[in-house]
Amino acid sequence: MMIWDCWIYRELKNPLTIWKYTWEDKNKTLLHRLSYVLENFKRDFTGYDWVYMTRIDSDDMFHKDVVEMIQQQEPKINKALVFDKGFVYNVQTGQLAEWNPPTNPPFHTIIFPKETFFEPARYLQYFKGFKSHEDIPNVFNSQNLKDGRYCVLIHRKHISTLYNHPWRGKEIDGEEKKEILENFL
Repeated sequence: MMIWDCWIYRELKNPLTIWKYTWEDKNKTLLHRLSYVLENFKRDFTGYDWVYMTRIDSDDMFHKDVVEMIQQQEPKINKALVFDKGFVYNVQTGQLAEWNPPTNPPFHTIIFPKETFFEPARYLQYFKGFKSHEDIPNVFNSQNLKDGRYCVLIHRKHISTLYNHPWRGKEIDGEEKKEILENFL
């Protein structure tokens, strides 16, 4: 990955710096950082008993009805809402296809009781060994929401998401493609 990053970004980095960053324990200061963030966020959060925390990468998209769909779900302790199948869109070529990952994709909502969400130690304990988005169905009581509600965007060659990826399904074009994209753009 280090060599790939140097190639992609056309930048040589000091191998010792890369090695240190790779093996550094980034969670060592997590509780402290989380305490600061949650305390500041808590001031603006009044009148609610539950927190719905939704994850999406900044370069991907949700369908226009996802927020309403999530907010309609009844909250429960240890509940997660997940999206299974979606779409992949190549920004450079305009190609659209089905996206069928065999594991849980990085699009989910975790539902927290307010008291758990704003208490940093309880917040971290709520994840019970969570390491990656693939773990969501193993760590939480997951409920699948309607398919086709996220879209992975491809900008250029990237280490984990390529348009010609094995998870890419049937290509979509014509009127169907136009109708699908209208719900995301």
